[in-house]
Amino acid sequence: MSIKFNDVNGENKKVKVDYFKFEDGDNAFRIVGDIEPMYVYWLESADGNKTIPVECLAFDREKEIFNNRQKDPVEELFPDKKCSWSYRALCIDPKDGKVKVLSLKKKFFTEQLLPLAHKHFGDITSPDDGYTIVVNKTGKGFNTAYMVDQLSCKPQPLTDEQKEMVDAHKPIAEVFPISTYEDQKAFLLKFIVGSPDEPDDVEDLEDDIPM
Repeated sequence: MSIKFNDVNGENKKVKVDYFKFEDGDNAFRIVGDIEPMYVYWLESADGNKTIPVECLAFDREKEIFNNRQKDPVEELFPDKKCSWSYRALCIDPKDGKVKVLSLKKKFFTEQLLPLAHKHFGDITSPDDGYTIVVNKTGKGFNTAYMVDQLSCKPQPLTDEQKEMVDAHKPIAEVFPISTYEDQKAFLLKFIVGSPDEPDDVEDLEDDIPM
């Protein structure tokens, strides 16, 4: 896509991503828009202070299959690392009313959220018939547990203002465009292998994500 001359900035634009953060106790969110499946490596930052999700480029999001012809820089640099299935979506955080990125790991999504939605709620992302989901977080570290509180979940149609806000937001696929091999390798070398500095687009990432 081309742009007008007066809109050219001459530099790469960095998009600030606002993540939904799970806190102890009840956490409510309203998922909106599409669900983006992907395989993710969880890598430790160079300073050891953060776990950063890095997408596996060999996994085709749309077909949900691996493409063995696609080079994977993580596998090249960290052959001992394994990727795991993960999901991302946009959600509305009722605490402040903002649209945020929601990250969920496969076990939580497929064993708790999906069965509950299929059995009781239907399409929880529907603007008119969707549900606000409540998840209870308990414990610390490896003992952290997440459980959908079915009795607290409730149908909640989006307001006109919320619909406009969602429409104005980039869809999840555009929030996280697929990196090129060269860009991802440069990222890994700078922020995972060699530099203690954290990249701007992951500094606020919540690395405590439901399993």
